[in-house]
This record gives sequence, structure tokens and C-alpha cells, in this order.
Amino acid sequence: MRARLQQAGAFLAGMVVPNIGAFIAWGFITALFIPAGWVPNQHLARLVEPMILYLLPILIGFSGGRLVYGTRGGVVGAVATMGVVAGSSVPMFLGAMIGGPLGGWLIKRFDQAVKARVPVGFEMLVANFSAGLIGMGLTLVAFSAVGSVVEGLTMALAAGARSITRAGLLPLIALVIEPAKVLFVNNAINHGILSPLGVAEVNQTGKSIFFLLETNPGPGLGLLAAGPIVARAGGFGEAQQVVRAEQPRALPRTVFFVCEAGMGSSVMGQSLFERKLEDAHLKLSVEHAALSELPSSAQLVVAHHSLLARLKEVAPEAQIHAVDEFLNAAVYEELIKELRSTGDQP
Repeated sequence: MRARLQQAGAFLAGMVVPNIGAFIAWGFITALFIPAGWVPNQHLARLVEPMILYLLPILIGFSGGRLVYGTRGGVVGAVATMGVVAGSSVPMFLGAMIGGPLGGWLIKRFDQAVKARVPVGFEMLVANFSAGLIGMGLTLVAFSAVGSVVEGLTMALAAGARSITRAGLLPLIALVIEPAKVLFVNNAINHGILSPLGVAEVNQTGKSIFFLLETNPGPGLGLLAAGPIVARAGGFGEAQQVVRAEQPRALPRTVFFVCEAGMGSSVMGQSLFERKLEDAHLKLSVEHAALSELPSSAQLVVAHHSLLARLKEVAPEAQIHAVDEFLNAAVYEELIKELRSTGDQP
């Protein structure tokens, strides 16, 4: 059950994380040019609303469709998301997280159903018209019905968050957000619920606490501070060791560092491991990847232990070094020793 929740959370994160740069661009434009901004500019402030209402949801929808069925799925997912966006008056991040993957899934199922029936020479014609017609159908349905439903759900969740805020119980939201981080659904909460609330408040007052709730490091700092106490009591001792899947050793051409989105902890781990390789005077190709994009032919993978079961499905022949902390240098020193001893390096 936990693995399935993490997989769903990772999928949601995979829609948001690649578009963080666009969110940052919108954030700077908002902070600079709205009437309450640092350098108010009425002309440039006109960019704020189209970006938050259209650009960002459509980017998320495209990413969701692409995760399901590549670029073709992304295009249909973006078209479907446009229906959700146009049918609502609030930022439709939540709707994009539904419409994008749905569009990708439907075009994928269509292609699978007609693959053997398309006459030779008609492949491009069928591909383009099928994407257009399915995209049109999804857009009409989303515009007529789905947009208003998702808007109602978003407003209901927003009302709950506002009630907690007005009651002075804002810190209790961490009881929802912190467990969500373990299941990788915090991005969905942040960008699907909290960000639209923040946008509404920014337009009214020029600032909002809702942008800071999911990113608040306080609860995580508390967990880290409690770590030594728990470890002394025997709780974390085993988690500090490297867990290695028992699989036959093959000569790895590339070491893959894998996390959910392929843009966070795996990048930090890759950088640290490359420095360790340089210190050891070893040459080995090292790459980072999202779990969903890991090649099935991967031979040596470093990833968090919570991904172990799913990694075995994605790359069943890979030797997996599961770690509890990507920035634990001792883990990589041990891995380098093993590579030396088995001759798995140039």
C-alpha cells in the first residue's frame, strides 16, 4: 500500500518538478510588478494572471501526459488541460494533474487498439487526427463539466485551509504536509491547493503565508533534531547502513543515481559520488535519472531504500545500492571499494 501511494505521489511530483523554473519566473514577475510589489508596473503586471491561469497549468498538464505516453501524450494532455482551465476562474493546478495524465492515457490506449489496423502509409494521418479528435473531446468535456467540479473541490479545500488559519491553528497543517512528503504527494498539496490560495491572497494583499507552508523547514528540522535521540534508543541504527540487493554482479558502464523526479536528491548524490571518484582517480560514467525514466538495461543504481521494490520492476537486472541518505559520503566510499575489488571500473 505504501509503495503504491509513493508511486502515485512520485507521479504527481513528476508533473510539477520539471516546471519549477516556470513557477519561479511567475513568482519574480509577481513580486516585482504587482501594485504591492517591489517595483510596481501596471503594464508588466498584466503578465501575472495569464501565467498563473493558463501557462503553469498547461505546462503541468503537458508534463502529466508526457509521463504517461511521451510527447504525444503530453500534447493531448495539454489540450485536455485547456478545457479545465477555460472552464474555471481559479488556477487549475489540481485539474491539470487530472486532465494531463488522462489525455496521455486515452491516446495511448487508442494507439494500442488501432496499431495493427492502420494501413501502411496512413500512420501519420491517423496519428494526427486521432490526437486532435481525442483532444477536442476531452477539452469539451473538461470545459463543460470537469472544470466546475474541480473548482468546487478546490474551493472546498481552500475553505478548510482558511478556517484553520483563522482559528490560529496554522501549525497543525504540518500534520498533513509532513506525512505527505514521505509519500511524495506534498507537491500536489502545495501546487494544487496552497498555491491557488496564495495567488488569491497576493492579488488582494500582495503577500500570502500559504506559499510558505509546504516549504517550511521547521517540522523537518525537528525530525532531524530528534534523530540522534531515536538512534540512541535503537531506532535508526539499521537505516544508516547500505542495503544492497542480492543480484549477480555485472560490469557497469554507468552508475545511475535515481530519485522520484530525477532533479533533487539524485543530483546531489551524483555530484558527491563524482567527487569521490575523482579523489580515488577512477573514471566511471555517472548519471542521474527519475525513477520513471531509468533505462531497463541499467546495471548499477544508487537510490533511496524506499524505492527498492519499484526499482526491481523498472530495472530487474540492475544491482541496487539502496541508501538512507544521499549525502552520506561513507556510502560512496564503500561502493568505490567494491568497484575496485570486483574490477567493475576502468
